Amino acid sequence: MFRFPKRVVFWQFHRGRDGSLPMFESHSLAPYDADPSLDFAYTGVAEQLNIEEGHRLVDGVIALTKPDGGVDRFRIERLSYPIYMQGGGYWNGFDDGLGRGVYRGDAHGEGEVWDVSHPTRIIDPKGVLRPRPDAYAELWGRATNLDDPTETGDGHLECVVAA
Repeated sequence: MFRFPKRVVFWQFHRGRDGSLPMFESHSLAPYDADPSLDFAYTGVAEQLNIEEGHRLVDGVIALTKPDGGVDRFRIERLSYPIYMQGGGYWNGFDDGLGRGVYRGDAHGEGEVWDVSHPTRIIDPKGVLRPRPDAYAELWGRATNLDDPTETGDGHLECVVAA
């Protein structure tokens, strides 16, 4: 999801090894007082991704097909180091075993640090290896519309590449 000056653009998709697209969702979302023509669902996606060591996104181009057949092409690039949201309680909750959604106080924080320097060898705070078949991590990124470079924004960039 990227925030641009006049809209927000969101996409998510799964691309199979055979090129299939079993899941795709994408929208251009305009604020309430904006041009309503900026509010629509995209109908297709194509991608060219630069992946380092076969697992982590470096940069790439996402081409999203608009309902009228036009295409918005976005150059995407990473701006931050990857983070692994397990340490923030994202999947199975925090290290206390209580699970997600449990109130732990206004200022609760465990300070967990997970080593995600290797894309498929995740080390938890106790030093336990948590191997993953993919390079699941999240980061902050930038997207620039290649046909209108004034439309540049930053946002949540997540790219998972299976081994």
